[in-house]
Amino acid sequence: MSKYGALFFNQGITEELTPYESAVFLKKIKTKPGLIKIIEGNNNAVPLIFIRVLNSSNPSLGGLSEVIYENNAWCVNLIDSIQGNSAEYELYVFVKSSYHISLHPQKWGIQIYHKGVITHASSQRPLNLLEGNNFVLTGNNWNGVDVGFPCAVLITTIGHIGMMDSMGGKTIRVTLCGRGNRIIPHSMIVAGQMSTTSLGKPYFYIDVREYGCLLYTSPSP
Repeated sequence: MSKYGALFFNQGITEELTPYESAVFLKKIKTKPGLIKIIEGNNNAVPLIFIRVLNSSNPSLGGLSEVIYENNAWCVNLIDSIQGNSAEYELYVFVKSSYHISLHPQKWGIQIYHKGVITHASSQRPLNLLEGNNFVLTGNNWNGVDVGFPCAVLITTIGHIGMMDSMGGKTIRVTLCGRGNRIIPHSMIVAGQMSTTSLGKPYFYIDVREYGCLLYTSPSP
């Protein structure tokens, strides 16, 4: 063990710091479906955004979520084709450590730099990223995966489903969403032609009990 310096602990476990920038928690947003502005005026500040639905008991959701850059802002395009505007969601937003410190300058504490770029700051809450790869959309698994704690899922597309119909087929885009302790599918038709089914990508999620600081927002007009 080092005779001097600093040790970093998370729940009693020593953590090793990398020379790369940390993704850190910026804010939690409670919102309804629509186009939700997350970060304005900086297209280099690409956020990682995790999503969960608050008021649904359905085994799956109709619609989708996607992160886009539009009108000089990073936004979430959130569609719920079943509940519509009555649906309520939470978004958990993470950004690079250097961008976070530009918004919330640190008055005291520890800052760690690598080649002139801040990588860690003691005032920031780093992302604790969890990974799964057992999500299969067959049989009863449309009801999702129980991870054992309240969760939110990284907004990303995990695949597409090609389905035949009387018009020659269609393509369904599949994203995921947290609901209570479960990760459930969030999907909708995105094309009028059938594509090859491609599913099974890893997915990433967080334990939402580790993050707070609620900001209420409304969809942009």
